[in-house]
Amino acid sequence: MARILVVDDSSFSRRIIVKMLKTSGHVVVEACDGIEAIQQAQSKSFDLIFMDVRMPNMDGLEATRTLRQSGLTIPIIALTADAREGDVEKVLTAGYNEHLPKPFNHNTLLSVLKKYLSPENVSLAEDADSEKVQHDELIQSDSGQESLQTDSFSSAAGDDTETPIDWSTIVNNLGNEEAIMDVTEGFTEEALQTIESLNEAVKVKNSEDVQLYAHSLRGTSAMIGANRLRENARQLECAGEERNTEVFDSLFNDVKEDCDKVMAFLSEENWLETAKKHDCSKQQTR
Repeated sequence: MARILVVDDSSFSRRIIVKMLKTSGHVVVEACDGIEAIQQAQSKSFDLIFMDVRMPNMDGLEATRTLRQSGLTIPIIALTADAREGDVEKVLTAGYNEHLPKPFNHNTLLSVLKKYLSPENVSLAEDADSEKVQHDELIQSDSGQESLQTDSFSSAAGDDTETPIDWSTIVNNLGNEEAIMDVTEGFTEEALQTIESLNEAVKVKNSEDVQLYAHSLRGTSAMIGANRLRENARQLECAGEERNTEVFDSLFNDVKEDCDKVMAFLSEENWLETAKKHDCSKQQTR
């Protein structure tokens, strides 16, 4: 059992990783920005820190540099939706030990824990094997079904040939239906707040906040397999980074439209079955 600090401004992202870690018996403390991370890390003893890079108030780069300068030597793992070479170099230069891109799954998390924790603190191996079996069985049982009696998702997605959630992605990231239902509920709660904050940032042409909130939405949508929403959030994030305020409104409208579709889909009583059915159809046409 290890003591682990999880730092992320997204309550949704924290919810996912904390669930993975606590299920495996680890003690987890949460922080929502770099300032709180420093306070926690300097007042308590931890074996490892997972820290997001882009956060309000104080980002992970500054927090990590501060902790390293204070003499902290425990592993710090970067959590971020960025995987570009330049971004990876930035986190390593700041003092992170490794870069863990979002979305990640249970087995990816296991490999990081095995690498940086002592053997007696790694209790995930048996859980990971069990979850891998559940994951494989879930995929096989879904692909083997000839048909599923569900209502087609037409009002929000446009027709019954497209769903805003990719089943293969979400089950690969989260592993089982119980986790999927729990996490998507968390997404719904956070997405509403993020869209509201993003809308305000777009109205006043605040490039920094547009980049921050679009980045957050990109990471959370990737975790649940909302691939179109993820891509449109990425485009808005890039516009914020480049301070291209002229395209804020049109890009935000695309993001808002896709987010509404995802939210409407997740509100459907049988959305799980619909997503499985669509995935099964895709597999059969390949």
